[in-house]
Amino acid sequence: DLALTYAPINLTFANPSADPQTIIYTTSSTGDITVSSSNYVTTSINTENKTITVTPTAATPSTQTITVSQAKNNTYAAGNVTFTVTVNKPSHVATFSINGKTSTQNIEEGAAITFPTVSANIYGKTFVGWTTVPIDGETNEVPTTLVQSATMGTGNVTYYAVFANKTEGVITRDILDRSFTGVTTGTSYSTWSGKEGTSGAVYAGNSAGGNSSIQLRSTDNSGIIATTSGGKIKSITVEWNSNTTTDRTLWVFGKNSAYSNASQLYNNATQGTKIGEIIKGTNNALEINGDYSFIGIRSKSGAMYLTKISIEWQAAPTYSAYCTTIPTTTFTIAEACYDGEGTNTKYYGTYSNSSAFIVPSEVTISTIYVEDGTLRVTDLTPGTVVPANTGVMVSSTSAGEKTIALTSATGTTLTNNMLKPTGNGITDADMTETEDYKYYYLTMNGSQIGFWWRAKNGAAFDFPVANKAYLAVPADQAQIKGFSFSDMVDGIKAVGTAETEDKAIYNLAGQRVNKMQKGIYVVNGKKILVK
Repeated sequence: DLALTYAPINLTFANPSADPQTIIYTTSSTGDITVSSSNYVTTSINTENKTITVTPTAATPSTQTITVSQAKNNTYAAGNVTFTVTVNKPSHVATFSINGKTSTQNIEEGAAITFPTVSANIYGKTFVGWTTVPIDGETNEVPTTLVQSATMGTGNVTYYAVFANKTEGVITRDILDRSFTGVTTGTSYSTWSGKEGTSGAVYAGNSAGGNSSIQLRSTDNSGIIATTSGGKIKSITVEWNSNTTTDRTLWVFGKNSAYSNASQLYNNATQGTKIGEIIKGTNNALEINGDYSFIGIRSKSGAMYLTKISIEWQAAPTYSAYCTTIPTTTFTIAEACYDGEGTNTKYYGTYSNSSAFIVPSEVTISTIYVEDGTLRVTDLTPGTVVPANTGVMVSSTSAGEKTIALTSATGTTLTNNMLKPTGNGITDADMTETEDYKYYYLTMNGSQIGFWWRAKNGAAFDFPVANKAYLAVPADQAQIKGFSFSDMVDGIKAVGTAETEDKAIYNLAGQRVNKMQKGIYVVNGKKILVK
């Protein structure tokens, strides 16, 4: 009559280090009690109290059925009963720090860690992975513990999101013609390999040299493939020989493992992804938007003749100034300096810093210069490192406080930039103009926004506080009144002409006068001597 209390019994342990649990058994027999062995728990029997103590072990957690047996005696036959034990995998706390903000998860040992989503770009820096060792400041060395994925170990862990300055790789173009392939004459097809282009990509293929071109066909093994990558494929352009029949189609394939021979282009399992086609008489170029490191091309059907094949590759990006906490600062774009109305309003200001900073995606940062009496603006690409003590213009569709990332990277001097930093703040007394330069201040002149001369109606503008910028224009390009602009568009562009039609008369102190007497005056930006 062996029985377990509350049978059937199911014991569950949270992890192998959980506390033991006790089973009570009842029996009228005096036969010996034994418990079957287990890889997951140990057991001990107290026959006086009729208890079985079950303790989990550190073995791989699992579920198992365990048998309790009692031998026969003079009165009772042998018997057995069972119970189950489940030992769960231990879990630990994973803490995730994203630029100083933390979150936690409980994750079982050995389970894949699901990392939080991180914005690809924060304050101009690019997210590049996770590390278990925080970075003090910034470093140009790739963190040795940088990972993209991980599994939970045997204890609590903290992962820090890693950010870096990203520099896009250069774009190079390989030019393939029949001399590049080495198959220069005739219509007999030959296999060739080991041909390296400017990008570093190495090509192989099977082609002929008919019609002074690269001659391809749609028969198995004819085509051109990359056996070594030149980066990521950006585009392919062909020059058709006139002997190619209209509508002949060149198929373009891409993949992220190397081709070994052109025959792979005729096997669905090895040809890669068909990423496009170029059709004689329809197009001669294909822009490639996917992320492919190797290219393969072949004729869809029939023979074709290609005078030249141009393949563009973009080298892998480079990274610098790795950090786990992005140093930031703030600046304010005032509502008082704007252009447009309603939803089209754009707000402007100037900025400089004694540290280098990174161009964010949320704010437009621009350099300015004057050419042929016209104000021109260059918008900087997000992620660009602006060197310390460089003046720039900032603009946004909203006014107010903006956040910008500082960096230890030095950056590259910005060309064609006439904006100068104010440093720790300069007063009007510091701004004595010379014969070589005139100074202008970003402000509103009535309803017009622009860079206006520092004197207006005889009253000098004090250049403002620290971390701003002013425009220093060579005297031969300067206009006394200023430079106005209206709506901006991307790229390098003129944003409005200087006021070359201004017939107002100014003396050399910048004061407007009604008429000229003897002396030197400025009219329409030009000096006039009256004798």
